[in-house]
Amino acid sequence: MTTNGTVYNKAGHKIKHYKNRQACKTCPVRQLCTKNKNGRFIERSIYQEALEENQKRVEQNTEYYRLRQQITEHQFGTLKRQWGFTHTLMKGKQNVLSEVNLIMTCYNLTRLMSILGPKDLEKGLKQLGLEISSLFRAITEILHRFLFRRNLFSGQKNIH
Repeated sequence: MTTNGTVYNKAGHKIKHYKNRQACKTCPVRQLCTKNKNGRFIERSIYQEALEENQKRVEQNTEYYRLRQQITEHQFGTLKRQWGFTHTLMKGKQNVLSEVNLIMTCYNLTRLMSILGPKDLEKGLKQLGLEISSLFRAITEILHRFLFRRNLFSGQKNIH
C-alpha cells in the first residue's frame, strides 16, 4: 500500500492514508477485506513507526519499565489522578515551568511530611532556612568586600 504523502488532521491527530486501489480492483477476496467501493485504505499516525519502536523497546525491557513505572511515573499519576493536575493554567514555556515547579514542590513537601512526619519536617525546614540565611550572609559579605576593593562604589564608605 502506498500514500500520496498528504497529512490529514483527524480528531486532533495527524494521519496518512495508505491505499492500493489497483490491487483491490482485481483481488478475488476483496469482500473479506473491505466493503468500500474504492477499495481498502488504512489510516496510520505519522508517528506510527516511532510508536512501534517504543513498544518494541518496552516489550524487550519489561523489568526496566516496570521499575520505571514504580519510581518515576508514580508522581505524575498522583498529580494527574488524585490532585487533578491535568493541564496548566498559564501559557508560555517559562510560566508553565514555574507552575509545574510549584506543583512538584507541593508534591515533594507532602511526601516528606508523610515520610518524616510534620514535626520532623518543620524542624528540617527551619534548619535549612538557617543554613540558607547564613550562606546568603556570607555571599553578601564576600560581594561587599570584592566591590569595595574594586572601588565600584566610589564615594560610599559602608553599606549595611
